Amino acid sequence: MDILRRVFSTLNKVELKSEKIELAAKSIQNLEQSVKKINNLRDGARGILLDSLRVEKQLKPLLEEKKEHLEFAKDDSFIKKAKQNLKESFNEVSKEASALGVSPMDLPIYKQYREALEKIKEYDKYKKDITKALK
Repeated sequence: MDILRRVFSTLNKVELKSEKIELAAKSIQNLEQSVKKINNLRDGARGILLDSLRVEKQLKPLLEEKKEHLEFAKDDSFIKKAKQNLKESFNEVSKEASALGVSPMDLPIYKQYREALEKIKEYDKYKKDITKALK
C-alpha cells in the first residue's frame, strides 16, 4: 500500500507539474501575442508618421501658394492705380477731342476704354472668387 501511495503521490505531483507547464505555455503564448500586437501597433504608427511627413511636405508649397494668392486678392493697389491711370488718360483724350470739336464717344479708342472698364469689373469678380475658393 505504501508503494501505491507513493506512486499516486508521484503521479499527482507529475500531473500538477504538467498542468503548471501547460499554464506557463499558455501564458508565454499570450505574452507573445501581446508583444506581436505591440509591434504591429508600433509599425502602424510609424507608417502613419511617414505618411504624415509626406503629406506635410506636399502641402507646404501648396499652403504657401494659397497664402500668396490670398495676399494678391487682398491687395487692390495695382488695380486701383491702373484704373486711375485709365481714367486720367481718357479724361486727357476727352479734353483734347472736345477742344477739336469731336465727341470722345465717337473716337475708336472709346470702345477700348469701355472694354477696359468691364475688364476691371471682371478682375474684381475674379479676386472675390479667389478669396472664396481659398478660404
